[in-house]
Amino acid sequence: MAGGGDFSVISQVLSSAEFYDPTAAEFTATGSMTAARYAPTATLLPSGKVLIAGGSDDSSGMATALASAELYE
Repeated sequence: MAGGGDFSVISQVLSSAEFYDPTAAEFTATGSMTAARYAPTATLLPSGKVLIAGGSDDSSGMATALASAELYE
């Protein structure tokens, strides 16, 4: 899981990232992204890395689309 919004705080977009372990059925925090992203895409690459791309910088719908991507191992 990467990015998203914290709606307990008005439209706060997150840069946090978590790894999901299906065997243990739990999330574990991992390094934060360089940019806060709301609704980015995540693509598992054949190498096992995950490409996090796009999203926006605000969850209000009046946001700026991000034209950047990040790679996770």
